[in-house]
Amino acid sequence: MRSNFILAISSILILSLVSLGCSSGGTNPPATQGNQNTVVPTTSHLVTTTTSPAVSNVTLTMLIEGGGQTTPAAGKYTYPKGTVVNLSAIGDIHWTFNLWLGAVTDTRSASTTIVLNSDETVTAFFSATMD
Repeated sequence: MRSNFILAISSILILSLVSLGCSSGGTNPPATQGNQNTVVPTTSHLVTTTTSPAVSNVTLTMLIEGGGQTTPAAGKYTYPKGTVVNLSAIGDIHWTFNLWLGAVTDTRSASTTIVLNSDETVTAFFSATMD
């Protein structure tokens, strides 16, 4: 009777070890090789990963009507959405800056800004002077 009890306990112990991935030196290879460590995650080991949405780009198109220069110069530019761009305009000789057409902060100021939340077109208007 005692030997049956020891045999039953031994069988339970061996089955428990096998289910945990351990082996008693039989034909089952270990779960890992070399210096690898296996960590069974618990709630304190869980890592939550979040992904940032991809930053979308928007296009600023700069145009000039009349004789003058702008910064940025006339052309198309790509910026990350939400970028604030400084704009400036200066008239050529015998030309003066009049106004900006577009979603700028101050349409009458030669130095202003624009917040690029979508594609925008900005035009700087210059008029000839009688100098």
